[in-house]
Amino acid sequence: MSHLTLKNFRIQRWESFPLIEHTSLRALKICNTCSDALLDSLSLPSLEEIFVDDVPSSTLTLTNLIIRSGCHLKRLTIMMDADSEMPDHTENELIHLLEHAPSLVALMLETPPVTDTFFRRLGPALHDSAYNDTNAQEFLPLLHTLIIRVFINFEWNSVTHMFFPFAGSPDSARRALKVFELKIFGDGDSASRRDFKSFVIDDDTMIDDDTMKRLLAVRDGGVYASILDYRDREGLVANNKKNDVHSKSILLGAG
Repeated sequence: MSHLTLKNFRIQRWESFPLIEHTSLRALKICNTCSDALLDSLSLPSLEEIFVDDVPSSTLTLTNLIIRSGCHLKRLTIMMDADSEMPDHTENELIHLLEHAPSLVALMLETPPVTDTFFRRLGPALHDSAYNDTNAQEFLPLLHTLIIRVFINFEWNSVTHMFFPFAGSPDSARRALKVFELKIFGDGDSASRRDFKSFVIDDDTMIDDDTMKRLLAVRDGGVYASILDYRDREGLVANNKKNDVHSKSILLGAG
């Protein structure tokens, strides 16, 4: 067996559950919440892909699974509930998870609580004092595809910081990135979350001119870069020419 789907599979935390090692499982799909106790009992050294459509109580469970398994994860999809209040430490735990997955080539996050901290972590470490450690492992150096669907809790200059000094530069932390899609559902406040379908990205105040120029330069540098609203209307266009563009279909499981 190389693929496993767990759906509504629960065991009590206090139940004794032996460690299970499966050496050929390559893809794990977790649907509609799965018991942390079950994931804590697994060791999957050949695991390459994880898909979670409702994160466990903490992403630390996934981090521990990756560490315990010693696997080389290539594709990760995490879908969070936009209506749920996430603890303040959720973003840091997500970053911690990704720090233990340096082999990732494709990452898709839906409604994660990301701020400037997340986007700046994707940028060059020497320009972020919080992570300025010359002995630290590179953060997601092989990442080819990054898709994020999110409510805005960040500044646009943090997004462009990812590509410093410029897309394709050998000094850029994102030198391997070729697909970047950012889908915006609205502002991060609770009212916006309830009424996200009224949000449009073609508001002239949405992306400042400097950010627009920098992201268009990223696209010109060979990255398929796209910023969309919930209807897939493109917001990253030159000269403020707003037109409807549908997102390319990205299959994270391909390859």
